[in-house]
Amino acid sequence: MIYLHPISVDIPGSVRKDTWIMNVEEKAKLVPVLREEGNQLYVRGDNEGAAAKYREALGLLEQLTLQEKPGEPEWVELDMARVPFFVNLAQCQFRLKQFYDVINSATEALSRDPTNVKALYRRAKAYTETWDLNLAADDLRNVAKLMPEMSETVASELKALELKRSEQELKERRMLAGKLSMQSSSHSTPRPDVNS
Repeated sequence: MIYLHPISVDIPGSVRKDTWIMNVEEKAKLVPVLREEGNQLYVRGDNEGAAAKYREALGLLEQLTLQEKPGEPEWVELDMARVPFFVNLAQCQFRLKQFYDVINSATEALSRDPTNVKALYRRAKAYTETWDLNLAADDLRNVAKLMPEMSETVASELKALELKRSEQELKERRMLAGKLSMQSSSHSTPRPDVNS
């Protein structure tokens, strides 16, 4: 005899459908819900959970854009709706120290909205962490051009970049000097006299 023990009882309509079952209208309604859920998780410090919500929303928006003809106003609107999700995802990824993912997400946002200051700033910070200091400086300068009120912050960040660059160059010089001194000391070892 088999006994079944219910784990839970779900009231119809209380459980979210899988997205592959949803129609276009249901998917469109779910996008802002996912954004709000992601924002709430982010505020609570659950960066992984928030990132998952933003990714899910991006996936839905991708599916919705496939329903439209590229370049048409509806398609452009849906594609542009992805920008805040990429920007928010980049922030979560930065907190999770996934710096290359930050660069990718911010670049996706910037490919749609080249003047998005948040995306530029987050990508600059990620470039700094990945030692792409020239790219970081370029993005920071663009932030200052687009948002002059951030000029002080940008100037401070650029100074920090130069300090980081100087420290890296000093470290590299020391390593090179150490290698050269090791090579010269190995070559200066006296050879045995074969005539003795």
